[in-house]
Amino acid sequence: MSTENYFSVSGPNIVHENFDDEMVVVNLETGCYYAFNPVGGMIWDCVEAGCSLEALCCFLRARLVGDMTGLEPAVRDFLDELSNEDLVRTGSSPPHDSEGPAFVEGDAKGKLSFVAPELEKFTDMQDLLLLDPIHEVDESGWPHPMGGDNPHK
Repeated sequence: MSTENYFSVSGPNIVHENFDDEMVVVNLETGCYYAFNPVGGMIWDCVEAGCSLEALCCFLRARLVGDMTGLEPAVRDFLDELSNEDLVRTGSSPPHDSEGPAFVEGDAKGKLSFVAPELEKFTDMQDLLLLDPIHEVDESGWPHPMGGDNPHK
């Protein structure tokens, strides 16, 4: 029986966007947003794909260059940070049928050098993000279509 943990995004209230070499993740429930360095962004891609720690580290080793002796502890610490911020969750099985992120073979040209993944937390827009009316969404979505009393029908 495997005791391997798999990582996944903690829920639909966590959204992200990749801006060039910086991943930005927003927790719509708390209004906090986070910026990750490029290595952190690569880890986030693996989390989104439902990877295990072992698969995640293999993915990074295939794409990074340099001294990677501290890779696994750095990844563990980063995943712990993500978990403490309620951005990821762990499970004993993959969250969905996924092979994880696609592995691309190639030489080291254009690869990033390994640096520890970094997470930077921002709370300056918390009030604004929490005021957004999209937080009051149910299964019917947003905006709600007007009912029979719509004067603009």
